[in-house]
Amino acid sequence: MKRVILAFVVFVLNCSLVSADPGLIKVKSPHSVSHTLDRFEEAVLSNGMRVFVRVNHTKGAEKVNLSLRPAELLIFGNPKVGTLLMQSNQSAGLDLPLKALAWKAKDGTVRGYRKNKRPFYPSPAAADQE
Repeated sequence: MKRVILAFVVFVLNCSLVSADPGLIKVKSPHSVSHTLDRFEEAVLSNGMRVFVRVNHTKGAEKVNLSLRPAELLIFGNPKVGTLLMQSNQSAGLDLPLKALAWKAKDGTVRGYRKNKRPFYPSPAAADQE
């Protein structure tokens, strides 16, 4: 039981840290969560990228009898470009494929994604480590 409580506390602390994440880019949307992600998916596809999966976090929560404001995740990318990046610097695979999340915040719909914390191109130091 102590481990469960400790895991819960760690989870809550991590959630509060994520909300203060300076690498999180947020864009307000005048549309619903589903419509916002539909529009983003259309943009992804029209730019030659591929959608790998769309995850409805709200439906997942409902399956375990929990409630969650609307939230959907889109995982997408371009395998050809991603492969070239990983051939140059294989650790780029930690940031690929790309993800975008739309969620219902208290003050409206938000679309968010993480700003890459490191460049995909290899640095001289990275080349020495491979």
